Amino acid sequence: GTYLWMELSEKRLSSGMFNPAQAEDAYQQHAWILDRSRYFLGVSHLDVESLDLVYGFNLDYLGNRDALVHDSLLEGSLLASLADQSGAIVLNFEPILIIALEDDCSMQARIAIETHNNVYQVRNDDYEEDPISIYFTLRAHRKPGEKFDPIQSLRRQARVGEDLLTRIVIPRIVRPIALAIAADQ
Repeated sequence: GTYLWMELSEKRLSSGMFNPAQAEDAYQQHAWILDRSRYFLGVSHLDVESLDLVYGFNLDYLGNRDALVHDSLLEGSLLASLADQSGAIVLNFEPILIIALEDDCSMQARIAIETHNNVYQVRNDDYEEDPISIYFTLRAHRKPGEKFDPIQSLRRQARVGEDLLTRIVIPRIVRPIALAIAADQ
């Protein structure tokens, strides 16, 4: 199903939408909360250090999720050669990559893959039903001396995020993992 959530803590305001029919539905919720945070919480542009926009994907797989992610993303690469040793078993492979999208590092993109495996599961071939979670985050930082407009930043991050999702994240990260899962079922 679909559901909305919001969390307020001392130094953070978070909102999310699980399984939105369209990404625009989630963006509208985030903009609504950002707009009202000025009036109901007294949050000004000076209070905002950064704004994160996170896209998440959960792919169900019952087996060695670390090995599956490793094989689907690194097959034939220089880094994979270590795991290609005879008898080697991949125990932990949860890559994280952060890049700056601008020269001043004010906008960054982060891809993180969480496999939710542990050594006990691999050793005993007894896996729990946890997904492979893929998180793609765009973080925008306030530039020194500039007024930070969270709603304008959200719109810009959404444009950049959807472009990167369409061109890179889904076809080169999510899809290969999903295809490896389908091939193993």
